[in-house]
Amino acid sequence: MAFTVEPAPGHPGSFTSILTSDGTTTTTIADTSGSFRSLLTPSINDKNTVAFFAELNSGERGIFPWSDSVVDRVIAIGDPLFGSVVEYLGFSRAGLNNSGQIAFSATLTDGTQGIYLATPVSEPDPLPTPVPEPTSTLGILTFGVLGVGYRRSRKQKRQL
Repeated sequence: MAFTVEPAPGHPGSFTSILTSDGTTTTTIADTSGSFRSLLTPSINDKNTVAFFAELNSGERGIFPWSDSVVDRVIAIGDPLFGSVVEYLGFSRAGLNNSGQIAFSATLTDGTQGIYLATPVSEPDPLPTPVPEPTSTLGILTFGVLGVGYRRSRKQKRQL
């Protein structure tokens, strides 16, 4: 479960938080004690990824996912999108699916409006470490040593 906690009116120093809870443990996802000015519309999926709309203290407004204790940014007002620039963003509680995709509405500066889907890009697997192949030189050297040993034993037998 993901939810927003608002401060009680008249309590200076209080801040808004987005929290998750499994019924036993409560985890703070984001709060307004740091770089966020406001937090809205949290959405959670079955993998405990949370996405939410927020405004930063800088005035930037956008959609932010949280997973494995890391808050990232998907898109914000002023970002380029399909050859134009995002002028308005909308996000709903149903905007995050179990694949981590985030659906949002946007109006672009060229007048285009639509529903868009942001799909997370997984990190590529690290390149495998190359294992050196045995070289033909090693094989030739091995056969050469065996050949010399065989030749010596034949010479010794002849001398007897």
